[in-house]
Amino acid sequence: MARSGNLPHSIFCPCLWGWGSWSPPRSLPAWYATTAIVSNVQKTIDLDNEYGAFQKYLKSQSDFDATLNAVRNDIILMGQTGIYYFLYVVGEQVPPHDEFETEYRK
Repeated sequence: MARSGNLPHSIFCPCLWGWGSWSPPRSLPAWYATTAIVSNVQKTIDLDNEYGAFQKYLKSQSDFDATLNAVRNDIILMGQTGIYYFLYVVGEQVPPHDEFETEYRK
């Protein structure tokens, strides 16, 4: 797996997570979450390679709705509120929280 310069090394080195001899988790929800994490990392790398940077992928969307839908379609196990928070933290334009709650949390 190619390492992107924009993402931390620990994402690509399971030994840093304490998974020296990794075996699948014993419960189905843990397995699904682990699978989602791996899938999301690979998708992030793919988008980073395609757009030159993950931030460019986010900025390529026309508005907040388009960004929300794009991320929701591309990233597994991430709901609307999680995406809103993520976009807010990385400095993307998001609507005021009250407006978001009214519009998207019906």
